[in-house]
Amino acid sequence: MAKIVGIDLGTTYSAVSVWDEKRQQAVIIPNLLGAYTTPSIVSLNDAGEVIAGEDAKQNFLRNPDNTISQIKREMGRDFKVTMGGKTYNPQTISAFILRYLKLCAENYLGEPVHDAVITVPAYFDSVQHTATHDAGCIAGLNVHRVINEPTAAAIAYGVKSGLQPGENKVYAVYDLGGGTFDVSIINITADDIKVVGTGGDPRLGGLDMDEEMMKWALRQIKAKHNVDLAGDEAVRRRLKVEAEDVKKRLVLMQATELNVPYLTMINGQPLSPLLPITRAQYEGLIMRLLERSMVCLEEAVASAEKTN
Repeated sequence: MAKIVGIDLGTTYSAVSVWDEKRQQAVIIPNLLGAYTTPSIVSLNDAGEVIAGEDAKQNFLRNPDNTISQIKREMGRDFKVTMGGKTYNPQTISAFILRYLKLCAENYLGEPVHDAVITVPAYFDSVQHTATHDAGCIAGLNVHRVINEPTAAAIAYGVKSGLQPGENKVYAVYDLGGGTFDVSIINITADDIKVVGTGGDPRLGGLDMDEEMMKWALRQIKAKHNVDLAGDEAVRRRLKVEAEDVKKRLVLMQATELNVPYLTMINGQPLSPLLPITRAQYEGLIMRLLERSMVCLEEAVASAEKTN
């Protein structure tokens, strides 16, 4: 029997999984480089060929004009991007990512993959659902269902929850992703999972946190080196890339450094900022964003109360 893969098509990272009958659980499929998540980035290599994933991410600093990221934020909109002189809509760019994930699944399973379920944010409307479905079709997939991300999380949790007949539990699924945020209030029983309230913000996620750290770094550089680099797009791109790594390190460490060798040239001399930052400082930088997420949570709770 042909396998159906599950795809989390994210704003910054994507993943593909499959149900393992022996282990009775879903397993995440590694990509061609062995990683369990794949950057949702598409680019053109030196030969003009479309590349996706980590290779495209590495190409971002070198060839930003022919590299596309964060396309999920534009799904369902009349939006166009250009690579190599050709124009693409969000569905086609997303299809390049999906096609790469399809290839990863085929490499892992050792058989062709044609069928998939794709997840989307809970706040996606019917147009955005259709655009995601179309992206899957362009990638050569038979999309059985486009399912809300919090619902998928609840299903995965519900499979293991072991609820007894008549038992009922209510959960809040808080999904803060790379580029989008959504929260759902979900009612789970032994035989049913129902979303009773939703809230979200399509412009709130890890990317916005990286943006705050990038702005902080620019302020620090201006104060220490008396130079304003806020208008330099190449500098902003490099700082954002480093900001993501710093963010990850601060999950495990109380303090680290934002280190960008040869960031730019100032008066004929290389500028290589080394900026110490603590977890507490970082939390202060993103507090405004976290507060926005709590407003969405309150909206989800309010919408759930209206349905009862």
